[in-house]
Amino acid sequence: MLNPSKFTKILVSFLIVFLISSCSMMKDRDRWTDRGAIDTKLIIDYLLADMPLPDGSDILEEKTVIQGSGQGWSGKMTFISPLSPAETMIFFYENVATSGWDLISSTISEQIILVYKRGYRIATVEILRDYPMFGKETTAIISVVPDDAIASNPFNQYKLRQDSD
Repeated sequence: MLNPSKFTKILVSFLIVFLISSCSMMKDRDRWTDRGAIDTKLIIDYLLADMPLPDGSDILEEKTVIQGSGQGWSGKMTFISPLSPAETMIFFYENVATSGWDLISSTISEQIILVYKRGYRIATVEILRDYPMFGKETTAIISVVPDDAIASNPFNQYKLRQDSD
C-alpha cells in the first residue's frame, strides 16, 4: 500500500501535468479562432479585391455571409469604418470608381445607399448613421449579387394573371 507521502507526491504530479496541458490547449484554441478570422479575411479579400475599404476598417465576421461560388457568388459583408458616415460616403465616391465600378444609383437619407455595377456584379453599399456616443465609427454593409439575379421582375406574374381575368 502507498504511504500518504508518496500518494500526495503522485497526486501533485498529476495535477501539475493536468494544469500545464490544459494551458497549452487554451493556446491552441486561440490559434483556431485566429485561423478562422484570417480565413474569413482571405475569402473576402479574394471576392472583393476590387472594392476598396477605408484604412483601419474592421470586418464583422459574425455578420458576414458568402454564398455560391465562381462568378455566381453573392454575399454580404458588414464592417466598421473608422470614418464618420459622411467621410465614409466620400471615401466610396472617390475610391470605388477608380477600381472600375460605375455608380448607378445613390440615396442619401437616414441611410446612405450607393449602388455600383462592375462587369457581371452589382454591389450595394449601405452606410448606416449610427451616431456612436464616442468617436465617429460608422457601420457599413456591402452586398454583392450577380447582375442576372435581379434581371426579371417577380411581380409580372401578378399583372399577367390580372389581365387574363
